[in-house]
Amino acid sequence: MTPTGWMIAVFMTTLVALVVVIRQQHRLRKAQKRILSRLADQRSAGVYHDLNEYRQLTTFQQLHAYLRPRFILPPMRDWAISPDFAVLLVRLIEDRRPKRIVEFGSGNSTLVCAYCLERLGGGEIISIDHDPQFAARTRDELSRHHLGAWADVRVAELKSSAYLDDEGQPIAWYDSAVVDRLPGDIDMVIVDGPPAAGGPLVRSPALPALSERLTHAAVLVLDDADRPGEQATLARWREAFPSMDLAFEATEKGAAVVTVNR
Repeated sequence: MTPTGWMIAVFMTTLVALVVVIRQQHRLRKAQKRILSRLADQRSAGVYHDLNEYRQLTTFQQLHAYLRPRFILPPMRDWAISPDFAVLLVRLIEDRRPKRIVEFGSGNSTLVCAYCLERLGGGEIISIDHDPQFAARTRDELSRHHLGAWADVRVAELKSSAYLDDEGQPIAWYDSAVVDRLPGDIDMVIVDGPPAAGGPLVRSPALPALSERLTHAAVLVLDDADRPGEQATLARWREAFPSMDLAFEATEKGAAVVTVNR
């Protein structure tokens, strides 16, 4: 091989090797970015998790100090309300001093509201639950905490209703025979039922079902407002009641506070 040919061969070999190295470095940089991005996401999720755990713990301590319960409160979070939602209820009751509260879905929220009403020295909460066993458990807790005089827990099974979903199918809602017997002058409504298993719009009948019984500027509190079904429910309510005011609260599961402004 001539010197020129030898130099060309060396150059081409070096060039190929350089291209291979550059490609490998490019792949490594892409892989490194993916890893760093995944680690950043994990760190963010971990930070959120840690902050939320701290927030729920400190909020529960504040709630306990305010309520001064006579017995241990049932566990919160998961399927039950979270401490920050309970504190939201306390704040609304303290600010608005409702005389009559109606609640869909009984449990910890029933106890919290009953303690608040007792503290204020007036008012009542009527809680409607579709599950007789769960309703009985709530009554037992109320009795254990000596709050039976402040709360009335009623059972209403879920039945096909006149309210329709987006496909024109009846929504399973609390038995109208029970709901229709609710008194008027309702100052506050807590919507934490029925369970989401009944469909994305399962809670949407709450406002239209009670609209004629609400006082002026009555407030509705919707739990789990971060879920798509509850977002669709709020959109329905806004369309049907354009004068309502809507505020979102950054609770663990999301909450919406709706002022009807009748």
